[in-house]
Amino acid sequence: MINITELRIGNYIVNTIEKKIIEIIGIYNEGFIEYFENEIRKKIDITNLEPLYLSDNLVDQLVNIGILLKDFDSKDIYYFAHSTSTYFFVNNKNEYFVGMIDTNLPENYRRITRPFKEYHKLQNAYLAIYNKELLRFSIE
Repeated sequence: MINITELRIGNYIVNTIEKKIIEIIGIYNEGFIEYFENEIRKKIDITNLEPLYLSDNLVDQLVNIGILLKDFDSKDIYYFAHSTSTYFFVNNKNEYFVGMIDTNLPENYRRITRPFKEYHKLQNAYLAIYNKELLRFSIE
């Protein structure tokens, strides 16, 4: 289950009733969110939602659609497309986090976020770092 306080407009999560990825367009303290389906505004109770979990497959899809760029010198480091900085996205033993290059460390990076497994938390971390939204992707 998702804690409603972790969510923001624009987050991608899973509607467990329809088994579809949805994008949040409204959040209500009463425990539900709004989203569009076929250009119709719908509401769903938070108990019928779950995170869109990060996985190798999802990360590969994010690379394929240009949200992340693969660092071909390192198996588990990805850069954020359209962002010029030393921040990057790392998969370390199936724990994902945002890091920063630090050549003084043996791994050459320093964690700047706690590990997370959910895409909406990656979206939130990106917003906190860059003060802009992570690129959106098409939901089919």
